[in-house]
Amino acid sequence: MKSNLRLMGPVVIAVNCGLLVLFFLSFNARVGAVHGRNAREAVVHLQNRFLKATVENQIDRIETCRMEERARWNRRADQAAAALSAWSDLDEERALAIFKGLFHGDLWTAVLREVETGRVLFRAGVFSDEPFGEGDEGAFAVGRRQRFGPYEAFFGVTAEALDGRVQAFIADEIHRSTFPFDSYLWVNEVLDYGGGDGYAVRRIHPNLPETEGMLLSTSMEDVRGNLPYLAELEGVREKGELFFSYFFKKKNSDTISEKLAYAKLYRPYNWIVAFGIHLDDMEAFTKQTTEESRHVAARLGLLFLSLLVGLLVSSQALLLLGERRFHRKDRRLLEAEVNEDALTGACSRRAAERDLAGEFEAFRRGAGAPAVMLFDVDRFKAVNDGYGHDGGDIVLRGIVETLRGTLRQTDSVYRWGGDEFLLLCRGLRPENVPSLARELLRSLAAVRRPVGGASLSVTVSMGIACFRADDDSFADAVRRADEGLYRAKKEGGNRAVVNDDDPAESS
Repeated sequence: MKSNLRLMGPVVIAVNCGLLVLFFLSFNARVGAVHGRNAREAVVHLQNRFLKATVENQIDRIETCRMEERARWNRRADQAAAALSAWSDLDEERALAIFKGLFHGDLWTAVLREVETGRVLFRAGVFSDEPFGEGDEGAFAVGRRQRFGPYEAFFGVTAEALDGRVQAFIADEIHRSTFPFDSYLWVNEVLDYGGGDGYAVRRIHPNLPETEGMLLSTSMEDVRGNLPYLAELEGVREKGELFFSYFFKKKNSDTISEKLAYAKLYRPYNWIVAFGIHLDDMEAFTKQTTEESRHVAARLGLLFLSLLVGLLVSSQALLLLGERRFHRKDRRLLEAEVNEDALTGACSRRAAERDLAGEFEAFRRGAGAPAVMLFDVDRFKAVNDGYGHDGGDIVLRGIVETLRGTLRQTDSVYRWGGDEFLLLCRGLRPENVPSLARELLRSLAAVRRPVGGASLSVTVSMGIACFRADDDSFADAVRRADEGLYRAKKEGGNRAVVNDDDPAESS
């Protein structure tokens, strides 16, 4: 009897330990499943936001470049018109020499005629047989008609020519862009919204640059028999945008896997701008976070076995708390990738729009108006032309580093697009805005950066505005700041313009 009782103790202990082990294994599997599901849901949600934000930022960039190109050529046309107006009494030879000198180059279209006889003295570019007939200017994004002396001239640049320059610039920019997980932007140009063979042309594709210019068909299938081009066309045709998935080759690899993509139509160019991420790349990230959670659960499980049932409940609570902490950390890391500009370390444009909207709502509730400072680098194209885009990148990163050493902790710097930045200065008194602007101009101009074996310094032009009571949104203040930036550029650069006030020049 005593022998049986002695044997029963170890048996009970063994059974209890076995039950605890089974309970732990079951509990650990459940925690892993819950964490994996939550991690996947969070990743998919942030992934969709990342895809959409990237495409919308690129479309904003295209529109900005398009408007800037038109503004640049309008300024050149105004300068040419001013030059012609200064000559009122010229012979034919001198008039031709001046006219040809002003309108040389591939983009200009120009016609010069003698008013009295109607005789055309000079013609270059795209024009009808009746250069001064009604409706000729319709194809021109920039155009001027002007009399000087006994002559009449028309000169301008077609929308097709300007859009071609912008499209070539954007194609180069997309090819040089880098994103996490070897993802990339691509562009298909729609030729026929009815679909079918040759409905579109592959315009920009960093993964398959050798296929750019290839005609696409809505009947083209992926390896699973899906019709991704048909789905893409129907989505943008009905709603202008869509999320969709299909199977495609990975970048720098022959591996084909499922890809989640977001596409949106940019109607002025009939461009479908798209961005995608392969799901197995994100799945590997999700799996890693799940495995980390399981390792934590295993370590805590050893504690459960040693402290028996009394400590099991509290240990379970600690485990769940630890799981949530890891989940929140992963979520913050993913959100940081969306809100930070990868090149300069400044905040992204999406973050700027979010913060500006929040500040504007606070302003409507009675808070003070922050200063919105919009600036870009003077003659930045010359930097890129002289030192390459790597040199331009060094300059942009240096600007952000300099600003962070100059601004207050309450101020924020955002990359608005290209070489354009936005500063949000909270709690700044209006009378102190010009002095801060001058200090920023001096600080940025004083720093010399090693670029391509040379020591390079740059200046910036800045436009500044504050929220006003009659503003409908923060966009009104940004627009005024942009107008101030344009004035600063027009007046020679290296200066700041506060709304419509006189510029505050750098010392």
